[in-house]
Amino acid sequence: MNSVEALLANKVFTDFLGSRFIEHYAALRLHEFERYECTISDWERKEYFHLF
Repeated sequence: MNSVEALLANKVFTDFLGSRFIEHYAALRLHEFERYECTISDWERKEYFHLF
């Protein structure tokens, strides 16, 4: 995820919020994204369900 990589590389945010907070926040966002990637949207169900 580009936004998480950008956050981790941002010295201003890291200096202001602390590296511990930034690393924890980034890990949460990555986990959230992984969960999102595993879900099937209503649109996908409607679009593809008939194929199974």
